[in-house]
Amino acid sequence: MYEINVTEADSLSVSSNIIKFEDELPRLASATCVSINDSEYEIMGGIKPDGFISQEIFRFKVDGTKGLITWRRSMEFGIYGHSVYINGNKMLVIGGISTLHEINDSVIEIDRESWKVRSVKETSSTELLLVGNGARVTKDTGSETEIEIIGGGAHCFAFGNHLNPLISTISF
Repeated sequence: MYEINVTEADSLSVSSNIIKFEDELPRLASATCVSINDSEYEIMGGIKPDGFISQEIFRFKVDGTKGLITWRRSMEFGIYGHSVYINGNKMLVIGGISTLHEINDSVIEIDRESWKVRSVKETSSTELLLVGNGARVTKDTGSETEIEIIGGGAHCFAFGNHLNPLISTISF
C-alpha cells in the first residue's frame, strides 16, 4: 500500500486527505501535477531517485481515499521544474529543464491525443529563466498565446543566482 497526502487550502481553511494506492507510485522531485477534472490528475516529468530526468506521464483517479493509476506512458522527452497548462487537446509545457534539443527557456506544445510534440517556441527574453516558476495562461487563441510567469529562477554553484521578476509576461 502506497500513500500520498493531498492538502487543499483556500482563504478560510486547510484540509488534508491521505490517498491510498495499491500500485507503486513513482518517486519524483520537481514534477508537475495538473487537475484534469474533479477526480483525475496527471503527473508529468520530474527527477527520478537515480538522478535521471523522467519521461513519464501518468494519470490517476481519486475516489474518496482510494487512488488508482489509470494509465502511464512515455513522452518524447524528459522534463522537470516546469509548469503545465491544458486547453482541450492542447497541453503547453512552460519552461523547465528538458532533454528536448537542449532547449530550456521555451514553451512546448503537445497534442494530448497522440502525445507528440506539435511545436517548441523559445522565449526571446534575456531576463527570464523559465525554471521553478509558476505560470498562468491569460490568452490562448489560435493565433496568439500570452503567459504570465510568476517567480522562478535558479541557482548555479559556478555562475550564481538568477531570480526572475515577480510577474513577467511572454507572448507568442
